[in-house]
Amino acid sequence: DRYFPEYPSVFKSWEGKASLMAMKQFPTPEQVISMGVRGVLAHWKTEIKQGVGIKRAERLYTAATASIGLTEGLEAARFELAVLLEQYELYSKQEEQIMAKAMQILEHIPGTQEMLSIPGIGVLTIAGFLAEVGDLEKYDHGQQIIRLAGLNLTENSSGKRK
Repeated sequence: DRYFPEYPSVFKSWEGKASLMAMKQFPTPEQVISMGVRGVLAHWKTEIKQGVGIKRAERLYTAATASIGLTEGLEAARFELAVLLEQYELYSKQEEQIMAKAMQILEHIPGTQEMLSIPGIGVLTIAGFLAEVGDLEKYDHGQQIIRLAGLNLTENSSGKRK
């Protein structure tokens, strides 16, 4: 970002709980510096019990003191970030609700629990698959689903050639 370009070097993911808290409460280097290491850590400890410690707070403070970010327009930047974070939280909640509803629907469809037990297969994959093929009971054989996909997965061989 233009205002705190060193921020990504402190956190592996901006979506982590500590990162989101930092962006909400002290999004600019000046605010991090005014909070100090102990203030940042104390704020994190109000909601996060594990995963953040003094070292992370020190890294954030050090990054803030060495920041080369813009110092003009900070009020607008804070407002923009607050709006974006609100949108992110809204979309995250909506995604959770959609996934819960999809799981609720899938629980009533025969065969989905078996499909969910396959490693790497999740709710979205199964929902998309069932949306495409429809009721599995209308198929007598797996080959019919393969044909529906437009695939002809047969070995073409004659004599010595494969």
